[in-house]
Order: sequence, then structure tokens, then C-alpha cells
Amino acid sequence: MSANPNPGEATALGALTQQQKDALLEEILSDVLKLHKSVKDLSTIVVDTDERITNRVIELRHISMELAGQREAVYASISERARRSAQQAFREDLANALQRFETVLSGVPGAIVLGAQRRFSELIVVGIATGVLSSAATLFGFWFLRN
Repeated sequence: MSANPNPGEATALGALTQQQKDALLEEILSDVLKLHKSVKDLSTIVVDTDERITNRVIELRHISMELAGQREAVYASISERARRSAQQAFREDLANALQRFETVLSGVPGAIVLGAQRRFSELIVVGIATGVLSSAATLFGFWFLRN
């Protein structure tokens, strides 16, 4: 048994001269060398591409972090504006309420005076009515006792 699994090749190689075998071997080695160079070039391209992609990912992470920081700054700014706006609205509402309260309070002394005047008038009317009734009752009593 021969070591070559394909006996047809062994006879084909055996028919070649040493010079043809060397030329064939040189051509195969040249192809292997080209293949090796191509694989090496491909490896260089892959490493270079990997480095560029890695650098781009790092840049994108930095940009993403900056955008996140900017987003937080925008949120903080919006929150601050909303706080100021709410405080301003509260101040305005409080000022309006105080103005209405002051208006009501400014009318209180007049209402007190008017109430006091009414009360005094009512007391005078009651006093006069009581005097008239007392006088009428006294007159009626004298008249009743005399008759």
C-alpha cells in the first residue's frame, strides 16, 4: 500500500521531471506566500478597523455622557424656571389676597361706626318708645284711678 491515498496523483507526479516538480512547488509556495500576505494584510485591516471602531465607541460614549450632562442641565434649568414661575404666581396671588383683605379691613371702621350709629339710633328709638309707653301707662293709670 502506498502512503498516497490517490494513486493516480502519484503516477502523475512521477511522470513529471524534477524541473517541473520544482516549478510546481515554486508556484504552490508562491500562492501560499500570496495567501499568507493577504491574510496578514487582512489581519492588519481587521486590527485597524477594530481600533477605529473602538475609538469611535469611546468618542460616542463621551458624547453620550456630555449629552446626559447637558440633558440634566436642561432639566435643572427647566425645574428652576418652573420654581421661579410658581413662586412669582404665589407672590401675585398672595398680593391680590392681601389687597382684598386690606380693602375689607378698610371698610371695617366705617361698618363699626355705621353699626354703632344704628345701634345708638335704635337705643334712642327704644328709649323714646319706652318713655312714651311709660307716660301713656302712667296717664292711663291716673285716669283709671280717677274714674
